[in-house]
Amino acid sequence: MMQTPLERDANGKTISMKEAQMRLLERAAHVCMPKITQQLVLKMELHARDFVNAAIRMEDMRYGSFE
Repeated sequence: MMQTPLERDANGKTISMKEAQMRLLERAAHVCMPKITQQLVLKMELHARDFVNAAIRMEDMRYGSFE
């Protein structure tokens, strides 16, 4: 049986590596939330729409392009 890798939190309490990863992701999400504006969401939505439509038409696409 394999043991889960362990880490320590800021208080010295032992936590699993998975718990440490979840805490990091939660902290990152809270930091990013104020940066998510209605304009950014609209821009991403239109980008996704264009990407899906191009895929349906079997067009060549540039990977990683966000215009």
